Amino acid sequence: MTGQRTAPLERRRETLRTRAAAAAAGQAKVTSLDEQLETNSAASREHEANLRAALETVSGLKKAIKDAENQRAKLRAARKNARRAQAKAHQRASTAEAKYDRALLADLVRREKDRDLTKHTSTKAPAAPIIPTPPPAPTPPPAPAAALPPAQSTAALADPPAPVAQNGTAPATPARATRARSNASRSTSRARASVNNS
Repeated sequence: MTGQRTAPLERRRETLRTRAAAAAAGQAKVTSLDEQLETNSAASREHEANLRAALETVSGLKKAIKDAENQRAKLRAARKNARRAQAKAHQRASTAEAKYDRALLADLVRREKDRDLTKHTSTKAPAAPIIPTPPPAPTPPPAPAAALPPAQSTAALADPPAPVAQNGTAPATPARATRARSNASRSTSRARASVNNS
């Protein structure tokens, strides 16, 4: 009787163990699934955050691309205006250079012309006219010696003899020579006056 009573108890114990193990396994599976769900949720939140950041980055990149396009358009317009201004400045510089070349050439031609004219004028200058020297005025003829008295004509035509020194030489001084010429002139004047009166 005891053996028969023990058999059902053993079966129930085994059943309990089996079912408890199944329950533990189910609980472990549920726990694992909960952990996986939590991990998945965390990953989802992280991905969403990354997506938002990526969307913001995309928006910023789109804005940067649009700004770059606007800047490119402005730069192209500025480059077009700069090239137009550069062409005008080059044209003005070419015109100024041409005017300078013409002015320089004209100045060089003028200087060379003046130099050439000066050179040929100095080498072929007409000779200065020769002014003839007027002939000397004729001197009046001397009075005839016959009309003068012998003594006066001799005194008028001849200078008074110079005094003779003791050694036989005649010392001539400027004062004595001047007095002698003066006396001769007065004697000649008196002789001519007497001839005219007679």
